[in-house]
Amino acid sequence: MKKEEKLVLKKPVQALVMIPKVGRLTVVARKLYNVILHSAQQQITEFKNLGKEVPATHLFSARLCDLVDPIEASTSNLISLAKIHFKEMVKTEIEWDSPETKKGSVWGVAHLLSEANLTYESAGITNSPLIAQWAFPPSIMKTLIDPELYAQLNIFQIAKLTSYETLVLYEICTRYRSNFDGLTNKNAPEWWVRALSNKLPSIDPQTNAPKFRPWTKFKDDKIKDAVAEINSKTDLDIELIEERVGKKITGVQFRVTRKDTDPTKEPSIVKISRGIAELVVKLGLSLENVTGLVKDGLSEDVLKVGLLKLEARLARQDMTPVDSKMAYLKTVVLDADRYILKSTVPAQKKIPPSTSSTTLSPQEQMRAQIKAELLAMSKDEQKPFSETAMEKISASNMLRPSVSRAFESGEWLKNPQLLSKMVEVYAIATRGLEWLDGPAKEA
Repeated sequence: MKKEEKLVLKKPVQALVMIPKVGRLTVVARKLYNVILHSAQQQITEFKNLGKEVPATHLFSARLCDLVDPIEASTSNLISLAKIHFKEMVKTEIEWDSPETKKGSVWGVAHLLSEANLTYESAGITNSPLIAQWAFPPSIMKTLIDPELYAQLNIFQIAKLTSYETLVLYEICTRYRSNFDGLTNKNAPEWWVRALSNKLPSIDPQTNAPKFRPWTKFKDDKIKDAVAEINSKTDLDIELIEERVGKKITGVQFRVTRKDTDPTKEPSIVKISRGIAELVVKLGLSLENVTGLVKDGLSEDVLKVGLLKLEARLARQDMTPVDSKMAYLKTVVLDADRYILKSTVPAQKKIPPSTSSTTLSPQEQMRAQIKAELLAMSKDEQKPFSETAMEKISASNMLRPSVSRAFESGEWLKNPQLLSKMVEVYAIATRGLEWLDGPAKEA
């Protein structure tokens, strides 16, 4: 897939809501399926340009690495990855449900793919690129060839999203990004629970019907975090709107606002050397996450030391496993940065001493000074410390929904737990591990 291409999928509206009837669809599989649909549309266009129709027995094909690359999935073992997710798409039976009607009329039931296989580009040469081949059921094929209504999905935008519910909600909202009032379809709360769920729930023994979660619980557990992630990571801002009759919620929809960005523009990518990239992949890390460190100002020399430290730590069989490789990497590069090159941590700003500082202990003065420096930074300067703090809180099993919401919305300074951890992370980066040993020194 060429990098200069704008990876925009014209996804049929009918395919925005895919409710599993048999099997379970993961967020990675849905992302990959969108890339597969995009690749198929390109190949269909090539047939049309030649004045030909796609044969009924046609197998679409593409290099596996080209399908995986846009969604930033791990490419350390492409064969295993492909087998898992292609098998998932062949096995999962989907009920298609268009969001365009209040009744949510079903237009069909089908599997995502009718066939899939992998082969080597050069027959008999096992180190040659892998080629994926696939076919669609007739109903899906028909809508791909001639979609009546569709939503334009940017592949690079959906790659940023981490949960299945968030991904589906973003896809639905994208359909309404150009509406004059910016409002999505209005449906009953139960419809939204079904539409955003990635598996069929248990069956109620009394009614013999699927037993979906109540809207209020689903909203608290899934919708609030999904809205926060879409607003913080994508080209859309969305707002939940609930219609009530008395105390009962009878209708749910979302208001969609486009941000002042080009939705079809590929995000800027920081380049790293091939050797560093190979080490990143070898360690099973995300290239996007690691290049983000470089984008934030980390040098490749420091990054390489951090990666080598992580590799050595992972090889230690006498120690407990590393819970989060990315969190460990960020910790060691913060320490290594002090010794290898001039620190990339923003210059400490002079903060006037507090008039009440004489009543504080040396340790309290130190923490107050560090906190003041952190608060004086811009949000862009604070961001890497918030990310590291978030990962440390997650690794300690002390993560609360309020912390996640504060982090995703960019309001990390308003959450005491997150802010306290950010102060510690910033302190280690600027003062070292012994940051509480003495009083604050004038910058």
